[in-house]
Amino acid sequence: MKDTFIFTEGYNCGLILKKCIQTYHAYHDQEINIFASQEDFKHILYHKNNIFHDIDEYKDIAQSYKNGHEGTANLFSKVINDTLTNCKKIIHFDSDIVFRKESVSTILEKLNNGYDLVGPYRCYKNNLNSRTDLNDLADVVQTYIFGFNKEKIDPHPLLLFMCQGLYNPYNHPILDFFDPVSFSILKNNGKVFFLDPNDYGGMDENGNKNNKYGILNETIDFGNKLMHFAGVGSGMSFYNNKDNKTVGSYMNWAKSQYIIYQKLFYNESFSGDYDENKYKILKIIKSLETKNS
Repeated sequence: MKDTFIFTEGYNCGLILKKCIQTYHAYHDQEINIFASQEDFKHILYHKNNIFHDIDEYKDIAQSYKNGHEGTANLFSKVINDTLTNCKKIIHFDSDIVFRKESVSTILEKLNNGYDLVGPYRCYKNNLNSRTDLNDLADVVQTYIFGFNKEKIDPHPLLLFMCQGLYNPYNHPILDFFDPVSFSILKNNGKVFFLDPNDYGGMDENGNKNNKYGILNETIDFGNKLMHFAGVGSGMSFYNNKDNKTVGSYMNWAKSQYIIYQKLFYNESFSGDYDENKYKILKIIKSLETKNS
């Protein structure tokens, strides 16, 4: 595995990282690089395959985290430009994933077999936003769990902003985080492999979320191998930082996600509004976890 770098990040999100790393080790033997703070690391139980990276030692990354997703984008750009690793193959997953089964081997197998971008569908033609200006573009992958060959990525002075999805050198519209980098891989004749939505949740090639788990996958990304909550890290930040001036629907959604997550996994009832119907749906997870163990 010395030629593959597996990593996740959860800066100031120790309790979220705790559940992710705990379930990762339950099903995986590979080393995992964890980018967070010393305070976050206190929540994570010892395991011989944990490799800790203190983000506060990378001052520019820590500063970028004050601007939300710019921090994660800065981390990705340093992984790609060999600042943090010279491995060719990279596998990443978000810390708001909870693993239900072994999930990494398929990604690693496909990277070893010549694929350069491996992950769940991010549909362009059949996008969830019903946009018609994307119909001529190829599908790329979601970033909550994916792998890529960084040797297929063109060096670019604005790589950080490409990772963040704020700059696309190919001058066509994009949907989300990392997509310009994914398109760089495709432009260099990179081969893409899409993970089965029944295993990894998310969309199918038609832009539908109706996998075999029905309403669970429509509510979050839910598959046989994992569940992905999305937004809980941002929600935790919004909830704990009372001086944050952010307002709007994204903040309210993220805080709701965080409150639900805490109720599900830590039996904590926090004050604040949350989607009660979503919580009732996700309580089904408890019975599925029992069957899966």
